[in-house]
Amino acid sequence: MKKFMLMTVSLILLFGLGMTVNGQQIIGSFPTMDGGFEGQTVGVLVGASSISSGTQRTDWTTSSSNLGTIYETGGRSGPKYMNAFTESTAKRWQSPTAEEGVITNTEYTVQYFYKTSGTTATAECMQIGVSPDGTGASKYYPSTAPFVSLPGTDGVWTKYSAQVTVPTEGGPGKYGIGIIRVSTPTMGVALDIDDFIMYTGTLDETAPDVPTSPAIASETSSSLDVSWTAPVTGVDGGGYLVVRGSADPTTAPNVNGIYAIGNTVATGEEVVYIGTATSFTDENLSSETTYYYRVYTVDKAFNYSAGVAVNGTTLGVTGPDDPVPTLSGKTTTSLSFTWNKNGAGDNVMLVYKTTDDIGTPVNGTAYAVGEHLADGAAVLYNGGDQTSYTHTGLTPNTTYYYKFFSVDGSLNYSTGVSSSAKTLMAEPSNHVASFTATEVTYTSIKLTWSDNDGDYPAEQFLVVLETASSFAPVDGQVYSDIGENKWVKYVNHGVQTVTFTGLDDGVTYYAKIWPVSNTSVGGEYYDYKTDGTVPELSQATQVYPSLPLVENFDYAIGDLLTNHGWVAHSGGGTQAIDVTSGLVFDGYLSSGIGGAANLDNTGEDVHSVFDPVSLCLIYYPNRKPECGGVFLPLRSVNNWYDMVRKSMGERHW
Repeated sequence: MKKFMLMTVSLILLFGLGMTVNGQQIIGSFPTMDGGFEGQTVGVLVGASSISSGTQRTDWTTSSSNLGTIYETGGRSGPKYMNAFTESTAKRWQSPTAEEGVITNTEYTVQYFYKTSGTTATAECMQIGVSPDGTGASKYYPSTAPFVSLPGTDGVWTKYSAQVTVPTEGGPGKYGIGIIRVSTPTMGVALDIDDFIMYTGTLDETAPDVPTSPAIASETSSSLDVSWTAPVTGVDGGGYLVVRGSADPTTAPNVNGIYAIGNTVATGEEVVYIGTATSFTDENLSSETTYYYRVYTVDKAFNYSAGVAVNGTTLGVTGPDDPVPTLSGKTTTSLSFTWNKNGAGDNVMLVYKTTDDIGTPVNGTAYAVGEHLADGAAVLYNGGDQTSYTHTGLTPNTTYYYKFFSVDGSLNYSTGVSSSAKTLMAEPSNHVASFTATEVTYTSIKLTWSDNDGDYPAEQFLVVLETASSFAPVDGQVYSDIGENKWVKYVNHGVQTVTFTGLDDGVTYYAKIWPVSNTSVGGEYYDYKTDGTVPELSQATQVYPSLPLVENFDYAIGDLLTNHGWVAHSGGGTQAIDVTSGLVFDGYLSSGIGGAANLDNTGEDVHSVFDPVSLCLIYYPNRKPECGGVFLPLRSVNNWYDMVRKSMGERHW
């Protein structure tokens, strides 16, 4: 019996890639057109003003940029769909190309489902088209005005179809397309589009006959062979679709709906097979579990027959106990494992894939190194002479998936132990560019740069600021501030700036920056780029202006100013000026430093002498109820008795 391996939605499409998978051809008259959009990349469609003769494309395109978007959820059948809108005239949405020469001079039906967000219809501007060779031989319906106005659907998917006769013959080197077009005037409202189908002849809305004699055979602990008999009337250019559930999956597929493997018809009802064969093997199942299936015939227009039901139960797990594997090491291009054999000392088979869907080997089958399981997993090791293996030749920063099986003497396999591991990132390719000090204050320096990614971008950047340029990092080390004169910061990729604070004024600092990879893995894997020219710079902080007199009263509370160089020139000892707690002002540089002079009554006046600067009067309008203001007169030393004076009326410094 032919076997069909379950694949992810991104690999197998109901109406997508024109390919075979284990002998099964994807159904539809023109499967490469991907009318269900399940094989398309989410995002804005590529603008392609024309598709030249002999050109093949696998993506939906638009005749100008920004006319369409593929969305990941919300489609009519599979989750993806296309949104189309333009404020211009004479614009196209172009399908991927059909296979060589298959579109030729005959009549075609083109149909698709659309919906609008409200009840407003499009303008009378819509056309459908077919070309046997790129965009150069396009034929449209209607060919002339009046064109079609699509009614507003208020969010309900609605079918539109029409026929186009192609006058030009196809042939070798010609790759045709299907087209949705806006002629004139502009469309007015946006359309969501799904389930775009094209086939020869007139509109087909007749469902095919039901397949018969469904059966389950060749049960294993992880697979079931599902088969059926084709209807006598055939499939009319289509094939079959099979839905699986944990209970009978009674929900019918959407009429004219295009599904991909892995799509759901309803919650818990998954599409597990699409093709033209009348049997497949459903793999990667749970043991001792009953699975229910509905098999549908599908024709070229994606009309579905009624579903025929069948169910089967997987066997219980038999075989040896699993080995116990451990990831023992990793580099940029290798992953190493060790394992302990099971209690019976059975041989171990190790397989791997680049996707997380490794199945199980078939009991009684011997697998040599280099051979593959049915799901494509490659055998790396199979034997009993070693308990370790290093997988080499890998790609940096890539996750690989592994499964370890015990194999007894009768070639019975254990259920297997899954493991995944990621290779290390390669050392960053490039140093940063434009490493610059952009903001400098008395106590801080802000540095900026461009990450300057190469083939292997950095994960973080190590930035070091020093008072003497001497530091260089070593791989496998994580650094923090080193001593009094070295500051260290790790900055994430994409931030491209860092600020060092708490610096001294008027000091020259030296900065360097190194890209580093594997910072998310662990300190022992840090990989710094130290070769080439390491970006560096020197930058001095700003210098504070010199002050003629600085007095912070940084003495014990209650201590007298006259004990610290201040001279009483009037009223000495009477209500002597002492020290109290310091003052705090938001935004003032010296706020909260030291104490304060306590002027609480009339009596002693004091002064302190400093070198002359200029002659002026500074007034502080900080009034209290008991005083007129605070004054700081600056006088010559001969007039010291006027320098600091206090009274209830005014206070001078």
